[in-house]
Amino acid sequence: MEFLEEAREAYGNESIRQEAKLIAEEFLPLENEALDKAGGQLSGNLQHTEPGRKWWK
Repeated sequence: MEFLEEAREAYGNESIRQEAKLIAEEFLPLENEALDKAGGQLSGNLQHTEPGRKWWK
């Protein structure tokens, strides 16, 4: 419950909310790049899997 109260208090603080937005915007390109790489690796692995074979080890 304490965590929830702290989160509500922080969300209500405009300066904290703005700082969180700036941090999120700063990391967005890195997150998108990581997701693109992960998606490419996943689809690449699945394309090379023979039908009926397990894709996991």
